[in-house]
Amino acid sequence: MSKERVIDATDLNLIRILEEDSRTPWSRIARKLGVSETTVYLRVKKLTEMGVLEGFTVKINLAKLGLTSTTYILLKVRGDTLETLRRLVEKDNHVVEAYEVFAGEYNMLLKLVARNQEEMAEHVDRILSLPGIQGALVAYNMKVIKSKPKLLDIIQIQASRKRADNNHP
Repeated sequence: MSKERVIDATDLNLIRILEEDSRTPWSRIARKLGVSETTVYLRVKKLTEMGVLEGFTVKINLAKLGLTSTTYILLKVRGDTLETLRRLVEKDNHVVEAYEVFAGEYNMLLKLVARNQEEMAEHVDRILSLPGIQGALVAYNMKVIKSKPKLLDIIQIQASRKRADNNHP
């Protein structure tokens, strides 16, 4: 008989703490949650085994490393060249995110970073000249408004709505 793994409020609070700073010592997490360090260890292990936690990472300030230009490109890629373009994008170090999307006539979204607008323009031109690109919408980032998602807030809002729906027939 397999034991069902459930994520409870303590797990969500643990994730929130790790989301803010993945280097937070387990002793501090344990104090904040009112549990033992062993409990924190076991819950992190459980969440990792469940695939909820995929790793512990850092947030990098790209501008401090000289990467001051960010651009998003929506691409309209001809279907027979999509796989080739995927491979090229995976190898391009300036492309930091890539998604297959459905956005009207566009089917791929790229996020690029570069040292400056001139370097960015060179990379955008190179991408737009690749075979199979039938159209593009290029958005140069002018200012970051929000960069850190609060995913747990979304999950908790959904859970609250679900509980409210269950309490009102």
